[in-house]
Amino acid sequence: MKNLGVIEIPNALNSEFDHAAFDPRTRRVFIAHTARDCIEVIDNDAQKHIATLPGFPGVAGAVADDGEVLATNRGAASVAWLDGQTYGTKAVFNCGPRPNGAAIVKRTGVAIAACIGDDREGPTLLAVDLNDGSQRVIDLPGRPRWCVTDAAAERVFLCIREPSMLLVARLPDLGRSFIGGCRQVARMALISTTLATVSTPPAMTVRWSKSIPAPARSRMSGRSLVRPT
Repeated sequence: MKNLGVIEIPNALNSEFDHAAFDPRTRRVFIAHTARDCIEVIDNDAQKHIATLPGFPGVAGAVADDGEVLATNRGAASVAWLDGQTYGTKAVFNCGPRPNGAAIVKRTGVAIAACIGDDREGPTLLAVDLNDGSQRVIDLPGRPRWCVTDAAAERVFLCIREPSMLLVARLPDLGRSFIGGCRQVARMALISTTLATVSTPPAMTVRWSKSIPAPARSRMSGRSLVRPT
């Protein structure tokens, strides 16, 4: 892997970042700037920082698909749905405490968030229908990490950290179809890293390499939940 350059991010010295995502439609990288409660935006082709989007408390990560962006706000128990082109927030959905891993599929209109939970509420997996705001939630057997969907968006694959396992649930109802052991988790972590995320170190620069390819705010609050069997 060959470094092609360095992109500076404003206000990043002694800060903390989390996960990021490359959106092929806008050719932008959306980076969770956790310590500053914002999302940093990089123009992939111009290789420069182009925007700082405020208002994402404790943002743990960003995922993107075909111009749609989803951010998990760990500091506010919510997930935010953004337009990757205009940066406008389309909706904010309440969720369980400390949302972490996420996925979004534009063609089926599904957003997914895995919530770590806290002392009062255990870990949960949330699926939101972006067309009508309805939600589905299932309880998780342990602390979740990151997740991806299959190519057909029929299943979500979620890594569970403790106990070490892989949970597979059907979409959009989140009916469980598989729980595997630590070997599957290791394999899933590799798939997740390859397909879903662009890692960003906790520093003031993003190092670019050849491995990376060339408005009004609405709010949907409350949790209309269905817990499937």
